Amino acid sequence: MGPVTPPYKQAKKHRALREVLSTAGVLLLAPIAAIIFTAFVFQFYRVDGPSMEETLQNNDRLIVYKLPKSVANVLNRDYLPAHGDIVVFNLNEGGDEPRQLIKRVIGLPGDRVVVKDDVVRVYDAEHPDGYDPDAGKDHQPYTVPTSGNVDLVVPDNEVFVMGDNRVNSLDSRVFGPIKSEDIVGKLALRVFPIKPLSDKDLASLSIKFCRSSSEVKCNSRRPPLAVRRILTGVPKDFSKRLVSLVVVAMR
Repeated sequence: MGPVTPPYKQAKKHRALREVLSTAGVLLLAPIAAIIFTAFVFQFYRVDGPSMEETLQNNDRLIVYKLPKSVANVLNRDYLPAHGDIVVFNLNEGGDEPRQLIKRVIGLPGDRVVVKDDVVRVYDAEHPDGYDPDAGKDHQPYTVPTSGNVDLVVPDNEVFVMGDNRVNSLDSRVFGPIKSEDIVGKLALRVFPIKPLSDKDLASLSIKFCRSSSEVKCNSRRPPLAVRRILTGVPKDFSKRLVSLVVVAMR
C-alpha cells in the first residue's frame, strides 16, 4: 500500500487551490469590470481649454456620469439632460474621430433660444416672455457678454449648449444644437483640484446643514454642530478642501 496523505493536508491543499483560483478570478474579472464600468457608468475626463471657466478650469479632472444615457441606449430611447446640466458630447466635424466637448445645457427641445445684443434668453411654455438661463447662478458673471446672433427653436431630440466663458467658447452659437445621441453623459464631480471654499461658501453650507438638522437654533455665521464636529481639530485650509468635495457634488 502506498503512502496515505493525512486528511488535514488534503484540506490544506484544497484551501490553497481555492485561494489561487479565487485570486486568478479576481485578476481576470477586474479589468473586464473596469471596462464595463468606464463604458456604461462613470468615466474620468480632463478639461482641455478655457471655455467653461470659471466653473471648470483647464486641466481639471472630472467624473462624468453615463448610466442614464446607457440605459436610454439599451431601451432605444432618447436621452435628454436637464436645463443647466454640464454635459460631455461628441462633435462630428467630418474627421475620422469625433471631438469631445463639455458645455452647459441652455435649451431643450421646443425651447426658443435667442442671443441678441450680448444677452441670451430662452422662451418656453412656462416662460412666454423669456428668461435668462444664467440668472442667479454662480457662473452668471462670466457669461456677460454672450455674443452672437441666434434665434431658433431647438428641434426634437436635440439640445442647445454653450460654454460658461461665453467670449471664448465654441458651442451651439456656431455649430447649432447637438443631437441627444451624441451626448456621452453629464458632469457628476470634479475630483481634482479640490478648490478651497471661501467663508461665504462655508456659511452657505452651514445654512443647508441647519435646514436639514434637528438643531433648534441656527446661526449662519457659525457652522452647526454637525459641521463643527467634522472640522474640529482640522487645519482650516484642509477642512475647506475636504468640504469642497461635498459642495462640488451638490452643484
